[in-house]
Amino acid sequence: MLDDNLLEEHFDRLGIKPEARARIRWIRANAPTRSVNTGIKNTPCRFCSRKMGFVLEAEAFNTEYATFEDYDNNDQVLEFYPQPCKLRISYINANGKLVHPDITPDIFQVCRDYFAFVECKTEEELLKLAEAQPNRYQLDGQGRWRSPPGEAAAEKLGCRFIVRSSSENNWIALENYEFFADYLIVDPKNLRIAPDAQSKLEKRLAKSNWLTVSELLEGEDAVDSDSLYGLIVTKKIYFDFLKNRISDPDKALLFANAINAQAYQVVARTSVGLRTPGITGFKAIPGRTFSWDGRPWRVVNIGDHGISAMPMTDESSPIIVELNEDQLTELARTGKLVPGNDDEDERATLVAEILRTTPTSRLKIANYCFQILFGTPDKKNPFISRSNRAKAYWLANYRAAEQKFGNGYIGLIHNLNGTQGNHSQKCDPRAYDLAIKAYEDYWENDAQRSAVLCHGMYANDCEAEGVTPVSLKTFQKIIKQHESHAQTKKRVGEKAAYTDEPPYLVLEYTTPRHGNRPFHIGHIDHSPLPIKVKDKSGKYLLETVWLTLLIDAYSRYVLAFYLSFDPPSYRSCMMVIRECVRRHGRIPHVTVVDNASEFNSTYFEKLLGLLKSHKKSRPKSKAKFGAVIERLFGTTFEQFISNLAGATNDMNPRSVGADVDPTLKAIWTYERLALRLNSYFNDIYHGNVHTTLGESPASAFINGMKTFGSRQHALYVYNEEFIIETCPSTNKGDAKVGPQGVKINYLWYHCTAMDAPGVLRSRVDVRYDPDNYAIAYAFIQGCWQKCFSEYYAIFQQYTEKQIRIATNHLRLKAKFTGTTIPINAKTLASFLQSAEAEEVLHMQRLQDHESATVRAATNLKGSTKQETLEFPERPVTSISITPDIPAELLEDF
Repeated sequence: MLDDNLLEEHFDRLGIKPEARARIRWIRANAPTRSVNTGIKNTPCRFCSRKMGFVLEAEAFNTEYATFEDYDNNDQVLEFYPQPCKLRISYINANGKLVHPDITPDIFQVCRDYFAFVECKTEEELLKLAEAQPNRYQLDGQGRWRSPPGEAAAEKLGCRFIVRSSSENNWIALENYEFFADYLIVDPKNLRIAPDAQSKLEKRLAKSNWLTVSELLEGEDAVDSDSLYGLIVTKKIYFDFLKNRISDPDKALLFANAINAQAYQVVARTSVGLRTPGITGFKAIPGRTFSWDGRPWRVVNIGDHGISAMPMTDESSPIIVELNEDQLTELARTGKLVPGNDDEDERATLVAEILRTTPTSRLKIANYCFQILFGTPDKKNPFISRSNRAKAYWLANYRAAEQKFGNGYIGLIHNLNGTQGNHSQKCDPRAYDLAIKAYEDYWENDAQRSAVLCHGMYANDCEAEGVTPVSLKTFQKIIKQHESHAQTKKRVGEKAAYTDEPPYLVLEYTTPRHGNRPFHIGHIDHSPLPIKVKDKSGKYLLETVWLTLLIDAYSRYVLAFYLSFDPPSYRSCMMVIRECVRRHGRIPHVTVVDNASEFNSTYFEKLLGLLKSHKKSRPKSKAKFGAVIERLFGTTFEQFISNLAGATNDMNPRSVGADVDPTLKAIWTYERLALRLNSYFNDIYHGNVHTTLGESPASAFINGMKTFGSRQHALYVYNEEFIIETCPSTNKGDAKVGPQGVKINYLWYHCTAMDAPGVLRSRVDVRYDPDNYAIAYAFIQGCWQKCFSEYYAIFQQYTEKQIRIATNHLRLKAKFTGTTIPINAKTLASFLQSAEAEEVLHMQRLQDHESATVRAATNLKGSTKQETLEFPERPVTSISITPDIPAELLEDF
């Protein structure tokens, strides 16, 4: 980013006026001016910019997010800011009226040669806007989108106005930028490149000017993937980021230098292509004719490795001949095989289209007729006893089709033209029109009337018009004919109609929806477990256990999980991310979540930003966007949880007796359930073959890490400092040091470092421990200092959740009694020592005590009262894949 001096020099060089300079400085200091919208069709994202050093909001993946990724890796772009400021534009709308709307461009861009406001739209949206607002959006003669009103408004500030279409996205480059993100965020000196890797690559590329990634990772003088990708980033070997996908190792080409790459591109661009051996101008389609050694033949079937052909001279007793590719090539080479004429080609195309659109039931009848006429009828053929007159009729149709289509089989298809039967409308045309109107007025709305009621209302309309209504059956048939997703949405709403929504077809390959490597895309979500759990003593039945999962989308590997008695909150997100870093030293590059409040919290977004992970939010009420993790929840419940004592699967309370009541059969404790769930993921789920992957999640994970790099240089050190950094903070993130210390959530915290000269009345970053409310942390003198509450002896026994319950209880009590109770440390300490607090906090304290050992294992804290629980997990490199052992196939998800 530019400092003040560099910015002034940039202003002077570009000749920016003083009033425009003030506006640009304001944009740099205050952007974004609004939050992005979250709808049912867009995918909002939080982009961790390497260039800008902070998190930027993107309204959609295909527009702003793709633009951010491009600008973050473009040397011509110095800075970019989202949602910069409002611009007032003026233009004549479609009604001929002069309008002056205020718009907020998506991005403000600082480039080496100009400043610009950027508006990002999809190509489809721009085409619609150009029709609706032709004076605002226009396509110029060079195929670029422009906005003359926006350009006029931006010109007053000495800036450009750019309309960026999604068609400008280079998805190959964007995928490569994400792939190399772990190598670009660190200093090149810290990349782990083997000492002999460069010499090995130079030696191999000296023999061959270009090789694929797979070839360099395998065979003699192979290098490890981390060294290879490190050499690409440091430009020791040449890779074209704009034209090759590095995630496709069998096709991604690497060159010794840019000259060799340019030569390869020139050769590829100027090649006219060699003619492949085969039949020149002959495209095999069923029904197409060709001449073989002077005799006419017809193609009757296309196989995987050849064709089936039948002679046209003697079709009364046809002979089917199979010709493979080698035979066709040899016949064409010797000139014995000649394609038919163009007219026959057109007829053959028509025959193929008829066969493609004809229902199977009619083709089945045609096959039966063909058997009787020219072959040996099957004993199960229902037409075997038909009269000779019927057979003569079939044969006449066969010969007529030969003359018309060049293929007699078409004549055997029953009612080919759809002319048989009386298809004319039987009812009064006016009655039918009223039925259509009644359908639109009474059925297609959110009143959700029944078909019988709608037909009755329609009958009343017909009586008023003096016409006879159609029957209820016909009216129901009209409803059936109009059945669609749009109809369902009008009746039950967008959310309920989601299951009937047609898939959105992406006709252009962009980026893999589940990522191109392990730790590329991860999903986080929560679900209650359908099982009853008791405390260690077996006396108390505890509340619902919630499972939080973090899954790798590429391999379906469970990266981390966390069990909690608390409903989903920022604490569950914090613990599952900490657990992922503890196990693997990293979290996914992109984290996909839904729109729950805990995922939209300031803490969660700061945590992802700290770990340089982009956040992508699923569209509202679109469950299929999270099908990967939702399916894993279902698999876990079906294969593991439902088979445990105390499981509550599909329990109907009105029909459950004492002999099957899960509350009476509950035997599992929190700790035992956590250990067994960990064993299930490691020993069963990770080892089973996944039908979508074609291999087990563990195998896909290990192979992916081997091919795409373990990226050891980008790992986080899991220590006490990391734990403190990931602790929650206040809304401001910092606090002012006073004589009593710093105040965090009603409590004063103090440490000896606050007594040092110059610290008093300064603002310092603060964190607090959600598991121990007596401890907080303040960043003083370049390191984190542990601070203690003034009521440490009392608060050390309580978690943040318990303190919140106590605080809410005091507020509710004051509301009912009409008194005012100040919520401070003294009030809370006094209440926590009372018998009333024992009653209010009993269940929460019991549940926190049950889960304390699991939290201690993740948070690197020992326990003085009980042993710390450690999950017996194996290192990733030691997971054994034994293909000879029978494995259960999991369903696709």
